[in-house]
Amino acid sequence: MTLVSAHSERWRRFSLITDHDHLIAIQTCLRDSPAPLLEHLSLLIGIPQEYNSPRTKYPGDCPVIFARGAPSLRFARLGGSALGNVVPPTGAISTLDLDGFERYYMEPSQFVSFLEAVPSLVNLSLGQLHIHHPRDPFQVTKQIELPLLRSLRICGPCTSPHLALSLLLLPQLESLILCELESFHSPVLPSVKQITIDACSFDEAAATNILLALPNITELTMELTPAICSMTTIPVDMAESRIPWPSLHTLTLRKMGARDVARLRIMVSTRIASDHAIQKLRLDRQSRTTLKKKLCLDWFKEQMTLENCDQPDAWPAGLGYDDPHWLMT
Repeated sequence: MTLVSAHSERWRRFSLITDHDHLIAIQTCLRDSPAPLLEHLSLLIGIPQEYNSPRTKYPGDCPVIFARGAPSLRFARLGGSALGNVVPPTGAISTLDLDGFERYYMEPSQFVSFLEAVPSLVNLSLGQLHIHHPRDPFQVTKQIELPLLRSLRICGPCTSPHLALSLLLLPQLESLILCELESFHSPVLPSVKQITIDACSFDEAAATNILLALPNITELTMELTPAICSMTTIPVDMAESRIPWPSLHTLTLRKMGARDVARLRIMVSTRIASDHAIQKLRLDRQSRTTLKKKLCLDWFKEQMTLENCDQPDAWPAGLGYDDPHWLMT
């Protein structure tokens, strides 16, 4: 690590995956390393193999790295043991990816304080980030406004996203990505236009909560979720004021199976009949093959624009270069 850190003045992107044994060396070698050009930082540090204790609170005081400053740092990912054990200068960061460990937890006040130090956030990802409910049910944690945030990704396994979302004021949030979650509760987020549902086992209650919390969705991406598909189907006699996602115009589907085809066709047909049609359908290879085998692909082509979409969308959108850690997932 000493040899690597000696070149920190020239770094523009620095990505490191290592095991927990190197944590102290990373803290020591990067503490005072100059990083005037650093734009992208990604640290994924393993968890001790013997770790099986009850949930532990993230440390209150976190060692700073690049203490001399990193004025160009815009992208930071802290994964595994990196979260809670190192923190870079955060004043200029616009994309922050916190990928924690399920045996650690944050107090609500810690979560708010952490984000208060990142005033320029545009993209935020929370993975395996447990936030404990206050022990005192009457304790109220102040909310934090993130006025620049446009994209929020929440990945499980973690506690319900409700607590995290209840602590955040997100007046300009446009895109919400949900990965590997089992439930969903949220305050109403009227500014959100795009939602991605990836490997989530949502039931009807969760689907209803999504529709109520996100009333203005225009673009939906998902592995076809029966509950969501059912909820976005429009019965003939439904009042205009109750139509789910009336502005929905783009649907992206992945990994569609044969049993999903009839459900999808019913949903699309009812939206056409109610003048709230899907205008664009984006499909991966598996979904296109499924529709061909069911002799339905031509029907969908007649109803809307079809596009190929074989690769999952990168996060954040518009990064402009390949993120080596994202390519490994």
